[in-house]
Amino acid sequence: MSKPKIVGIYLAAGKSTRFENNKLFATFKNKPLGSIGLEAAIESKLDEIIIIIRPGDKLNWTTKQIKLSKTRWIKKECTEAYKGQSYSLKCGLTLAEKLGADAIVVLLADQPFVTPKFIDRLIESFYKNSKSYFIGTIGLICPPILISSNLFSKIYEIEGDRGASEIIQAEKKNGLFLKKDSHDLYTFFDVDTKTDFEKLKQLY
Repeated sequence: MSKPKIVGIYLAAGKSTRFENNKLFATFKNKPLGSIGLEAAIESKLDEIIIIIRPGDKLNWTTKQIKLSKTRWIKKECTEAYKGQSYSLKCGLTLAEKLGADAIVVLLADQPFVTPKFIDRLIESFYKNSKSYFIGTIGLICPPILISSNLFSKIYEIEGDRGASEIIQAEKKNGLFLKKDSHDLYTFFDVDTKTDFEKLKQLY
């Protein structure tokens, strides 16, 4: 029996309103912020990765490594991204379903501490527990998170600037929560403001 197909959805279409300019270009570890999590996704066991971007985004915030890995990802412009995160997520899901995804891993472009190892933990856990509606981390219902096809139809019901947290909360009994390990300390840290970015540099 073949393994389930797992597709990453990398949400990079936000307006960066609270950051005051496009945070994907902010330099961290000598790289554009938006490229760091994407490199982790490319190095992981994800079968394919969909990068959700705003119309007109030329992906100038990506690195040479990412550009050379074109066979690993597909870019998808979301014309309704300005309405909120749910529209970017649904845009990615539509393409993921066309690709035959059995599950998606939702990733945010402003989480630079996400590692291939963490993404692979989600994937390997799903291989062993493919009946799970989702796989997340204890105490946290937020990306990075794996969502199986059992919940795809419900994702299309989300509106506005929201993710899938309410759906996950309602289906907690059907999901799996992984324990945090010593490497997960800052995995879920995301950069919304300039203050967050300064804290990020201090953490690093």
